[in-house]
Amino acid sequence: MARVMSYFAWSVLGSFGALLNLAVILTFEPTLSFVASWTLTLLVLLPPYVLLGVAVSLALTRSSQNISLVYGVDLVGASSGCLVTLALLTAIDTYDAILAVGAIGPLPRARSALPAGLVESERRRRNQKVRRTS
Repeated sequence: MARVMSYFAWSVLGSFGALLNLAVILTFEPTLSFVASWTLTLLVLLPPYVLLGVAVSLALTRSSQNISLVYGVDLVGASSGCLVTLALLTAIDTYDAILAVGAIGPLPRARSALPAGLVESERRRRNQKVRRTS
């Protein structure tokens, strides 16, 4: 799941960069260029949503906890994320908010990688002590 969240963070950054380079037609015009512009915009925005959906699915299916409890915690997290997003959008502009959300994505990977690295280094240190005493 940490890898998927890392991919999510990179996809937010990539989508943001691509979105900045698109010329989106904001007023409704029943033309082919309008439909093509919005179709391309939706395709650019699709990967972060798909990857976040994959992360939620992995969290629900790989958890050893009660699934209804995990799903309930997920809903509480989603609702608090909505409130934080509203507060973030009132404090800063939209583009900075997108970058801030993208920066939050890799935090679970960093959190899960840190203890594993510490545990592995501790395990190596113990093995070296055992070899020296033997």
